[in-house]
Amino acid sequence: MNINAPKVLGGKTFGETYLADPEKAINRKVTTSLMNITGDPSKQSVSVSFRITSKKGDAFETSLTKYGVMPAAVRKMMRKRRSKVDDSFVVKTKDGLIIRIKPVLITKGKTKGSVLALLKHDCRKFVSTAAAKLTFDELIKGLVEKKFQKELALALKKIQPVVISEIRQVIIIEGKQAEKARLIKPSAPAKEEKPAEEPAPKAEA
Repeated sequence: MNINAPKVLGGKTFGETYLADPEKAINRKVTTSLMNITGDPSKQSVSVSFRITSKKGDAFETSLTKYGVMPAAVRKMMRKRRSKVDDSFVVKTKDGLIIRIKPVLITKGKTKGSVLALLKHDCRKFVSTAAAKLTFDELIKGLVEKKFQKELALALKKIQPVVISEIRQVIIIEGKQAEKARLIKPSAPAKEEKPAEEPAPKAEA
């Protein structure tokens, strides 16, 4: 039987299973390169994992559980005279999923520790706020299209230009692990200050 990717990735068939009893495939996990689904060679270094959720006709439907850039590809991003910020934290999406997200930032040149700390802080601020406004599927779509990464780089530009702003891993966490996770909460929008009222003109004597 065929295995179909989720709709967020086009719903295309990317694999097959030859189990005699199809019901035994439900809840099994499958991992493949994103290139096998999109046909885009530039996605070869991105792996995606799915859980088989149901049988529909002669194919299995799946849901995405993990998105990640392969470690070898991350290592190639790093060059001499650059600095790197690696992070890992937990956020909540608009549709209530708890996810662990692992960004990697690489600056244009060697950067002071205090600036790297600011980049880390603002990266968490941007990602947690963005995730709260997006469903999990919308977040993944933004990553696949590189839109999310570009917006992150733009948000960090005021602190220090980054040549790489990548999300190296996104994982859905569930059960007790999700309950115990320490969430990074989205930033509250800044309150708009009311313009100061001009003093009333004095009456002429």
